[in-house]
Parts: sequence; C-alpha cells; structure tokens
Amino acid sequence: MASQQYLLKLISRVHHISYLSITCISLVRVHIE
Repeated sequence: MASQQYLLKLISRVHHISYLSITCISLVRVHIE
C-alpha cells in the first residue's frame, strides 16, 4: 500500500511540474507575440 501512495505522490508532482511548464511556455509565447 505504501508503494501505491508513493506512486500517487509522484504522479501529482509530475502533473504539477508539467502544468507549471505549460504556463511558462504560454507566458513566453505571449511576450514573443
């Protein structure tokens, strides 16, 4: 059960990082245009 909780934490962390990167890319695109 501990491994399952670790997986959930890892997935949520990766999702958060990808969301941040998408937001940064969007901001950069707006500045370029």
